[in-house]
Amino acid sequence: MKNYIILIFILSYFFGHTQIVVSSEVINSDIEKPIPFVNIYIKNTTIGVVTNLDGLFQINIPEKHNNGSLIFSAMGFEILEINISNLRQGVSEKIKLKPSTTLLDEVIVSAKNNLTANKIVQLALDNYDKNFPTTPFIAKGFLRHTEKTKKEYKWLIEAAIEVYDPGFNKPSKNIKTNVLEIRKSIDNRHVDTLDAYRWYLEQVKGLSIRKAWDKTPKLSTVSSQEIQNAINHRDNYFTLPGWKKAFFYSLFSTDVNKIRNFNQKKSAFNEKELFKNFSFKLDTIIVYKNNVVYKIKITAPKKAYKRYGKDFVPFGWIYVRKKNYAILEFEYITIMGKRYEDYLGKIYGTRVSSSLKLKFIEIEGKMYLNYMSYQRPKMNRLRDAFNVASEGKIKNGDKEVKNKDEIHYFTKEEIVFTEIITDSETIKLRLQKPWNDDLFTPRPYNAEFWKSYNVLLESNEQQKLIQDLEKKIKLKEQFQQNK
Repeated sequence: MKNYIILIFILSYFFGHTQIVVSSEVINSDIEKPIPFVNIYIKNTTIGVVTNLDGLFQINIPEKHNNGSLIFSAMGFEILEINISNLRQGVSEKIKLKPSTTLLDEVIVSAKNNLTANKIVQLALDNYDKNFPTTPFIAKGFLRHTEKTKKEYKWLIEAAIEVYDPGFNKPSKNIKTNVLEIRKSIDNRHVDTLDAYRWYLEQVKGLSIRKAWDKTPKLSTVSSQEIQNAINHRDNYFTLPGWKKAFFYSLFSTDVNKIRNFNQKKSAFNEKELFKNFSFKLDTIIVYKNNVVYKIKITAPKKAYKRYGKDFVPFGWIYVRKKNYAILEFEYITIMGKRYEDYLGKIYGTRVSSSLKLKFIEIEGKMYLNYMSYQRPKMNRLRDAFNVASEGKIKNGDKEVKNKDEIHYFTKEEIVFTEIITDSETIKLRLQKPWNDDLFTPRPYNAEFWKSYNVLLESNEQQKLIQDLEKKIKLKEQFQQNK
């Protein structure tokens, strides 16, 4: 009887004092199709996620918020609030968002006031410090780093990260990053170790090109740790723009992060040259959270196109809320111009040199980065890439490369920030602990940590690519064991 009472107590405590995990799909109520990148957050908190490309999401709700509600919001749809108590643990029914009505009267008002796209963008920049955080904060999130050919994944890393930002009006060089845990780290790339080690000797050890070349063939005398260091250095060096800089520095502290680093040195969106280098056109007006939002198209003006069109051509969208001219979303693509189209187009296998998407969420009157996606082509097999560009074929006849498409690698980062910490004392204490931004060295899987950490779900296509990658790695391991 005593054991029975203890068991009842344990079960009652377990079911009464645990977090709720809700998984579902968000769809358009009119056409019954999934909506990607929907903001989902616990009301009156900084905890949330976004839907993936298939409209799917999963959110872990801490026990203290079990009686709260979830907010669903997306550009062009009415906001939806659902009591958490009405959502079942596990997979719930589909969440339906109703499209909002475009306010045609606002277009007429804008026309009468002569509010051009240039003026709207200028007002957004004039209100930059009012709308974006100017005090320190830590953003906790989930990162998925992938590298793939046109057909399959070659490299996958999933990690929990946190980013310290001193404020959008402070230098980006003071941003700090920390990798909390790694969920997956699967690498099936063909890495040219000779090239990697040669770069390492030149860039890190300071050897001349000739000495590095002479020393490279003697890899048998090099420790496995030193070779791993060389490969990690090469990953950092070529993964993102800003060569010779660490992975996270390039992602958060350079011009890649265009809105955060607006008006900083070498920024593409520098206010002095902004309206010379870019053309802005008011495209449509959208309703979002009962507010008017201007959707503005970004292109290159004719004068700038004649000058810069030979290099890279920009295209994108910027979404600005009328109420306070806050920037809500930003999309930016660069396409290779005529100068690089023939040669670099063959090396990269595409004319698109980069594709960036940023989404912001409002917390206590300030806009914080909620979702970031950055994709670009990458030269992974340097010798083969140049041979294909020059002669249209692979010289060395490597059996692992069946066709030239295999050398075309595409690297992508997806980050969803799941919690924002603004309390100064919490930030101070957190900064006193060790920070480690090493993403490329695998760590033991921490199952307990991932039970309650919010992630960005894989799309159906990503799931298949990941399964294929895991299968190939397993076959390789079995082959090595049987040798």
